[in-house]
Amino acid sequence: MLCCAARKGLMVRVGAEAEAKALESPHAAPCLGAGRRMAGFIMIEPEGLTRDAELKRWLSMARTYVETLPPKLKTLRGSAPKQRQPAKRRTTTKRGKP
Repeated sequence: MLCCAARKGLMVRVGAEAEAKALESPHAAPCLGAGRRMAGFIMIEPEGLTRDAELKRWLSMARTYVETLPPKLKTLRGSAPKQRQPAKRRTTTKRGKP
């Protein structure tokens, strides 16, 4: 994943090594996912993305990191999800007799 646009701003993946330097920039903050800090990800507030040059800078930083990552391996799940079996219906009445 390179980035994610949201109402709160732009989440970019810069890697753990570049995170500290990126956080020195104005409008940059640690990215929190479900209340926990996400290492290597930062959140840029909308105020820090008002010019095209700012957006290009953040995307370039993220792309530079992401291009160093190995390709994702295909999963062993197969191409089609398994079909769920319908639940069996009970054939008894309230008193427990058929």
